[in-house]
Amino acid sequence: WTIDDDQPVFSPAVARMLHYIDQNLKQAIDVEELSAVSNMSVRSIYNAFSKSFSITPKCYVKQRKLQQLRADLLTGRCRNVTEVALDYGFSHLGRFSSDYRKMFGELPSETLRMAG
Repeated sequence: WTIDDDQPVFSPAVARMLHYIDQNLKQAIDVEELSAVSNMSVRSIYNAFSKSFSITPKCYVKQRKLQQLRADLLTGRCRNVTEVALDYGFSHLGRFSSDYRKMFGELPSETLRMAG
């Protein structure tokens, strides 16, 4: 499953979807788009994400958004948490903070303070 540098190897279709997701993190991405990008059926996409990551495509996209958002907070390029959360499409700020804390064990405002 991996090559020399320990990077997981995915099918070309899955690799295309992952690249697309990473290139479009600030957009809303749905499974239909991923289907168009990968030429896979929606059901096949759910199966591929389940097999590769043990989560749904929507969950994967949210995790990648949160990871990139955290990276943005840590570089100190953001003025405030609300602005960067909205940038990544998190319009429900309470849920965003809760998801962020679940994933990283701290609030986004704490991450921003550490960076500053």
